[in-house]
Amino acid sequence: MIPIFNRSVKRVQRDRAALSNVLSCVHNHFAAECVQRLSFFKRQFGSVLDLGCHQGHVLRHMRREGLLEHVHDYVMCDSSAEMLRFTEREDISQCMPQGPEVYMSSADAVEMDGAAPEISLTQQVALSAEVPPLPADFKLQRVRCDEEQLPFSDEQFDLIITNLNLHWLNDLEGTFEALRRKLKPDGVLLGCVAGEGTLAELNACFSEVEQELDGGVSPHTSPFVGGSDIAALLLNTGFKLPTVDVLRCSLRVPSAMDLMRGLQQCGESNALQSRRMHTPRATIMAAAELYDQAFAHPSGGVVASLDVVNFVGWSPHESQPQPKKRGSGQVSLKSLATDLGEMPVLDHGCGSTPPF
Repeated sequence: MIPIFNRSVKRVQRDRAALSNVLSCVHNHFAAECVQRLSFFKRQFGSVLDLGCHQGHVLRHMRREGLLEHVHDYVMCDSSAEMLRFTEREDISQCMPQGPEVYMSSADAVEMDGAAPEISLTQQVALSAEVPPLPADFKLQRVRCDEEQLPFSDEQFDLIITNLNLHWLNDLEGTFEALRRKLKPDGVLLGCVAGEGTLAELNACFSEVEQELDGGVSPHTSPFVGGSDIAALLLNTGFKLPTVDVLRCSLRVPSAMDLMRGLQQCGESNALQSRRMHTPRATIMAAAELYDQAFAHPSGGVVASLDVVNFVGWSPHESQPQPKKRGSGQVSLKSLATDLGEMPVLDHGCGSTPPF
């Protein structure tokens, strides 16, 4: 397999992000979303793996929501040693995002209601910093390893949760298969990953400017996966009862330069093997100027697309619902028309052509 990403470069980027003393607003927000989804589960999880733990957002939100009562083993795993050291800090409330605030709004809500409520992610970081103490019998481990080469035993965890981390892995299928093996029977994989459409505006601006100034185009964003890709991965790697949904959001930041600086500060800079080793300053400034003009927000600043694919998969267990054997059905589909009667025909006002 030809690697798409340089994992060593990504590890260095995450180290620098941890040392920058800046909390990632976006990682924190979607960690809260993952934990909220987890709170809907009625079962208890004794052993948990936090895969790609970043700055410890998932653990802090689980503590805040009181979801650690039955957890006795919690493993935080990350490729960056500095990120793991960051999670040991007790003064998280002092590590507020530097510079301008970042806002998020739901693109779907804009279409439905005309105006979406904007949430200050900076404020959410401050709220999530106040967390209760860990339970007395709680065992916490921090493990530095590459997420594609997990050192854990098979059937070790009841729950594996990953937050905005998998989009930097080269072998997604192999990783999903390994995660299924690490889960106990009837264990849960829950997480989210950046999806296709993310940062499409930034990539478009760089492509146009590089073509004009440099006579060629180089990749500046990752080849993100779609919701159907994650669903297929879950099924192909042996997970049962998969659930996948895509949340399309938009970030609003003061300028394109602030957006690129923010990506760097949270360890999300370009790590493609085929990336350009040095982008001229003139190209960067021209792309930023084009971005500010083409994707300006009516209320000020610029917008950036962010698609997040949320997913849940279960490791196989005999207690799960199973499909019936082929040919075991007792009702003939041919009899449905007779049993249900003639279906009414709706007049959509478009002649014989359906309105889609």
